[in-house]
Amino acid sequence: MRAASTKGWGLLLWGACLLFGFLQPASAQYCDDLPVLIAGLRSPFSSDVTKAAREITLLGREAWAAVPALTEALEKARFSDEREAVIRALGSIGPAARPAVPALSRQLKKAPFSSDRLAIIDTLGRMGRWARPALPDLSTHARSGPFMDEREAARIAIARIEIDRPYR
Repeated sequence: MRAASTKGWGLLLWGACLLFGFLQPASAQYCDDLPVLIAGLRSPFSSDVTKAAREITLLGREAWAAVPALTEALEKARFSDEREAVIRALGSIGPAARPAVPALSRQLKKAPFSSDRLAIIDTLGRMGRWARPALPDLSTHARSGPFMDEREAARIAIARIEIDRPYR
Protein backbone atom coordinates (compact mmCIF):
# COMPACT_ATOMS: atom_id res chain seq x y z
CA MET A 1 0.00 0.00 0.00
CA ARG A 2 2.84 2.36 0.80
CA ALA A 3 4.46 1.91 -2.66
CA ALA A 4 1.22 2.88 -4.40
CA SER A 5 0.90 6.11 -2.42
CA THR A 6 4.54 7.03 -3.13
CA LYS A 7 3.97 6.53 -6.84
CA GLY A 8 0.87 8.71 -6.70
CA TRP A 9 2.81 11.55 -5.05
CA GLY A 10 5.54 11.26 -7.67
CA LEU A 11 3.01 11.60 -10.47
CA LEU A 12 1.35 14.51 -8.71
CA LEU A 13 4.71 16.28 -8.27
CA TRP A 14 5.63 15.65 -11.94
CA GLY A 15 2.24 17.02 -13.05
CA ALA A 16 2.70 20.13 -10.89
CA CYS A 17 6.16 20.73 -12.39
CA LEU A 18 4.70 20.51 -15.88
CA LEU A 19 1.85 22.83 -14.93
CA PHE A 20 4.17 25.50 -13.57
CA GLY A 21 6.72 25.12 -16.39
CA PHE A 22 9.60 23.58 -14.45
CA LEU A 23 9.77 20.65 -16.86
CA GLN A 24 9.06 20.46 -20.55
CA PRO A 25 8.08 17.28 -22.33
CA ALA A 26 10.76 16.17 -24.79
CA SER A 27 8.53 16.87 -27.78
CA ALA A 28 7.93 20.49 -26.78
CA GLN A 29 11.59 20.95 -25.92
CA TYR A 30 12.88 19.86 -29.31
CA CYS A 31 10.19 21.04 -31.75
CA ASP A 32 11.67 24.53 -31.77
CA ASP A 33 15.13 23.10 -32.50
CA LEU A 34 14.15 21.12 -35.60
CA PRO A 35 14.86 23.95 -38.12
CA VAL A 36 18.28 24.41 -36.55
CA LEU A 37 18.96 20.68 -36.76
CA ILE A 38 17.86 20.60 -40.40
CA ALA A 39 20.30 23.42 -41.11
CA GLY A 40 22.97 21.35 -39.36
CA LEU A 41 22.30 18.49 -41.77
CA ARG A 42 23.19 20.79 -44.66
CA SER A 43 26.53 21.78 -43.12
CA PRO A 44 29.68 21.01 -45.12
CA PHE A 45 31.28 19.61 -41.97
CA SER A 46 30.80 15.93 -41.20
CA SER A 47 30.81 16.47 -37.44
CA ASP A 48 27.93 18.96 -37.68
CA VAL A 49 25.88 16.58 -39.83
CA THR A 50 26.55 13.68 -37.45
CA LYS A 51 25.60 15.75 -34.40
CA ALA A 52 22.38 17.03 -36.02
CA ALA A 53 21.40 13.52 -37.13
CA ARG A 54 21.95 12.13 -33.63
CA GLU A 55 19.79 14.88 -32.14
CA ILE A 56 17.05 14.14 -34.70
CA THR A 57 17.22 10.48 -33.69
CA LEU A 58 16.15 11.53 -30.20
CA LEU A 59 13.06 13.24 -31.62
CA GLY A 60 11.82 10.10 -33.32
CA ARG A 61 8.59 10.31 -35.28
CA GLU A 62 8.13 13.99 -34.50
CA ALA A 63 11.06 14.82 -36.80
CA TRP A 64 9.23 13.77 -39.97
CA ALA A 65 9.85 17.20 -41.50
CA ALA A 66 13.58 16.45 -41.58
CA VAL A 67 13.24 13.50 -44.00
CA PRO A 68 14.17 15.44 -47.18
CA ALA A 69 17.24 16.95 -45.50
CA LEU A 70 18.22 13.55 -44.06
CA THR A 71 17.90 11.95 -47.50
CA GLU A 72 20.07 14.67 -49.00
CA ALA A 73 22.62 14.23 -46.20
CA LEU A 74 22.66 10.47 -46.78
CA GLU A 75 23.48 10.95 -50.46
CA LYS A 76 26.31 13.39 -49.64
CA ALA A 77 27.76 11.55 -46.61
CA ARG A 78 31.48 10.88 -46.93
CA PHE A 79 32.22 9.06 -43.68
CA SER A 80 30.76 5.94 -42.12
CA ASP A 81 29.81 7.51 -38.79
CA GLU A 82 28.06 10.35 -40.60
CA ARG A 83 26.21 7.91 -42.86
CA GLU A 84 25.22 5.67 -39.97
CA ALA A 85 23.92 8.59 -37.87
CA VAL A 86 21.74 9.77 -40.77
CA ILE A 87 20.45 6.24 -41.40
CA ARG A 88 19.61 5.77 -37.70
CA ALA A 89 17.78 9.12 -37.69
CA LEU A 90 15.65 7.96 -40.63
CA GLY A 91 14.97 4.71 -38.77
CA SER A 92 13.82 6.57 -35.67
CA ILE A 93 11.26 8.45 -37.76
CA GLY A 94 9.81 5.14 -38.97
CA PRO A 95 7.18 4.87 -41.73
CA ALA A 96 7.07 8.65 -42.19
CA ALA A 97 10.57 8.37 -43.69
CA ARG A 98 9.25 6.43 -46.69
CA PRO A 99 10.46 9.05 -49.24
CA ALA A 100 14.00 7.95 -48.30
CA VAL A 101 13.48 4.30 -49.33
CA PRO A 102 15.04 4.67 -52.83
CA ALA A 103 18.11 6.39 -51.35
CA LEU A 104 18.43 3.70 -48.67
CA SER A 105 18.14 1.01 -51.31
CA ARG A 106 20.91 2.61 -53.37
CA GLN A 107 23.09 2.92 -50.29
CA LEU A 108 22.55 -0.75 -49.41
CA LYS A 109 24.10 -1.72 -52.75
CA LYS A 110 27.16 0.49 -52.37
CA ALA A 111 27.75 0.77 -48.60
CA PRO A 112 31.38 -0.14 -47.92
CA PHE A 113 31.01 -1.10 -44.24
CA SER A 114 28.95 -3.74 -42.50
CA SER A 115 27.74 -1.27 -39.86
CA ASP A 116 26.26 0.91 -42.60
CA ARG A 117 24.52 -2.04 -44.24
CA LEU A 118 23.12 -3.27 -40.92
CA ALA A 119 21.79 0.21 -40.12
CA ILE A 120 20.14 0.42 -43.56
CA ILE A 121 18.56 -3.01 -43.18
CA ASP A 122 17.27 -2.12 -39.71
CA THR A 123 15.86 1.18 -40.95
CA LEU A 124 14.05 -0.48 -43.86
CA GLY A 125 12.56 -3.00 -41.43
CA ARG A 126 11.33 -0.15 -39.24
CA MET A 127 9.30 1.24 -42.13
CA GLY A 128 7.08 -1.80 -42.57
CA ARG A 129 5.07 -1.96 -45.80
CA TRP A 130 6.38 1.41 -46.92
CA ALA A 131 9.76 -0.21 -47.63
CA ARG A 132 8.33 -2.67 -50.18
CA PRO A 133 10.19 -1.00 -53.08
CA ALA A 134 13.43 -2.13 -51.40
CA LEU A 135 12.41 -5.81 -51.18
CA PRO A 136 14.37 -6.90 -54.27
CA ASP A 137 17.60 -5.43 -52.87
CA LEU A 138 16.91 -6.87 -49.42
CA SER A 139 16.20 -10.29 -50.94
CA THR A 140 19.47 -10.20 -52.85
CA HIS A 141 21.26 -9.22 -49.65
CA ALA A 142 19.52 -11.98 -47.67
CA ARG A 143 20.75 -14.56 -50.19
CA SER A 144 24.24 -13.31 -50.93
CA GLY A 145 25.20 -10.71 -48.33
CA PRO A 146 28.86 -10.73 -47.31
CA PHE A 147 28.26 -11.60 -43.65
CA MET A 148 25.88 -13.98 -41.91
CA ASP A 149 24.56 -11.35 -39.47
CA GLU A 150 23.66 -9.09 -42.40
CA ARG A 151 21.88 -11.94 -44.19
CA GLU A 152 19.90 -12.75 -41.04
CA ALA A 153 19.04 -9.07 -40.45
CA ALA A 154 17.85 -8.82 -44.06
CA ARG A 155 15.59 -11.87 -43.59
CA ILE A 156 14.07 -10.32 -40.47
CA ALA A 157 13.54 -6.97 -42.22
CA ILE A 158 11.88 -8.75 -45.16
CA ALA A 159 9.52 -10.55 -42.79
CA ARG A 160 8.69 -7.25 -41.07
CA ILE A 161 7.97 -5.58 -44.38
CA GLU A 162 5.87 -8.45 -45.72
CA ILE A 163 3.67 -8.71 -42.65
CA ASP A 164 3.64 -4.92 -42.21
CA ARG A 165 4.89 -5.00 -38.66
CA PRO A 166 7.32 -2.09 -38.32
CA TYR A 167 9.63 -2.03 -35.31
CA ARG A 168 8.39 0.07 -32.43
